[in-house]
Amino acid sequence: MMSMSKNVLTLFLVLCLCSAIIIKNNRVPVNANPSTLTVPDNYKTIQEAINDANSGDIIFVRKGIYAENIIINKSITLIGEDRESTIIDGGAIGNVISIKASNITIKGFTIKNSGPFGGCGIFIERFGNIIISNNNIIDNNMGIQISFTSRNQIYENVISANYVGIQLFYSSGNSIYRNVISSNADGIDAYYSVGNIFYENTINNNNWGVYLSSYSSNNVFYHNNFVDNKYYNAYAEQAANTWCY
Repeated sequence: MMSMSKNVLTLFLVLCLCSAIIIKNNRVPVNANPSTLTVPDNYKTIQEAINDANSGDIIFVRKGIYAENIIINKSITLIGEDRESTIIDGGAIGNVISIKASNITIKGFTIKNSGPFGGCGIFIERFGNIIISNNNIIDNNMGIQISFTSRNQIYENVISANYVGIQLFYSSGNSIYRNVISSNADGIDAYYSVGNIFYENTINNNNWGVYLSSYSSNNVFYHNNFVDNKYYNAYAEQAANTWCY
């Protein structure tokens, strides 16, 4: 009995030690005192502010035109003073904004002029918990591309005059709502993407409103307005999705 008790105690101590190691290795650093960095007051460019920021910081960008291709590789909040006149112009080169971290918020900008061949206004790949809200996303090849990612929210944006407004590729569990998606070649494309939700969007004056490949299923569309899309309001290739109202 004594030997058995010692074995139980030893096992308990080992489990406690393993738990402590796991907790230590999975700690997420949190900035207890986030700072607000202002462009151009404190930094000439948005990228300079991002480079100097810590995770959790807020970068506030005043009205103006910023000719930049931005890489966001930290969990920050990027806020424009006014979405009509706080403009990030990609100069027809690559992606205007590339996201390389999770837990990022972008709001209050006009994001325009990506590279004409495969460039995106906002490109998200393999990172989640991204919020994109209250932006104008215009004149890009892809307005927003979401690739191999989930748990993102895209809402209350105007997404217009792009080749594709929003494209999902191998992505699931995203919420896309209350956007105006207009005057693109394709409003929304989804390839190999399941379990996303689209609601209260206005999808109008595109060539194709929504296109879903045969491997995009179990997506939910409800309370969307499809108006005057040239070829199809919505087209699904033999995929089981939910459409209501």
